[in-house]
Amino acid sequence: MTPLELVTGGKLPYTRLKGIKEWNFGCFEAMDDFLNPPLPYDDFFVKYGGESQDGVSERMAKTLSQVMEQEDHHFVLAVSHGGAMACFLRYYKQPLPHGIKNCTILRLKYEDGQFTLLDYFEPDFSELEK
Repeated sequence: MTPLELVTGGKLPYTRLKGIKEWNFGCFEAMDDFLNPPLPYDDFFVKYGGESQDGVSERMAKTLSQVMEQEDHHFVLAVSHGGAMACFLRYYKQPLPHGIKNCTILRLKYEDGQFTLLDYFEPDFSELEK
């Protein structure tokens, strides 16, 4: 079951969009985080077969803008990953929460081709770690 199916209980139709997938880390994919360089990653992963930070930012912005430009898309639930969403917010020069983790919920406004961060919620999963 995908994260979107979990959130909606599998009761809503959806479309998978490759443009909002996670950052491609190339050879570092699924490796331990301690192997990553310090932020910002910039072009680090490109030489290992992955994407640049700007590439992810532009991909996310283009895809989500296309979604919002559709006539009947006033309210949209989009599900992606922390790294990709951080790149997306950087593209629009939005203030980043203290590091966007997976499962963080962003509430955004889309107007005149621009996304603005209105609010965010980061679930606390510490109880699950016990």
